[in-house]
Amino acid sequence: MMLVRCVDCNRFSLNADRVAAAAGMGICAVEPIKSVRWKALVAKHCERFEPAGPSTVEPRMAWLESKQIIR
Repeated sequence: MMLVRCVDCNRFSLNADRVAAAAGMGICAVEPIKSVRWKALVAKHCERFEPAGPSTVEPRMAWLESKQIIR
């Protein structure tokens, strides 16, 4: 299994919890524990990863950059 980032996954959302998103974290649609937040940019092994297209990933990255979460 390869390393992946949540920001690159179709099941990840920064919109669902804006407070967590401001800290660079978001929600996984298939996470059974609804209070869990995942770091968008940390590489990890994930069996549930589903690649998102550039039209999804690019706006996420731009938003994270605009909030100075990434530079």
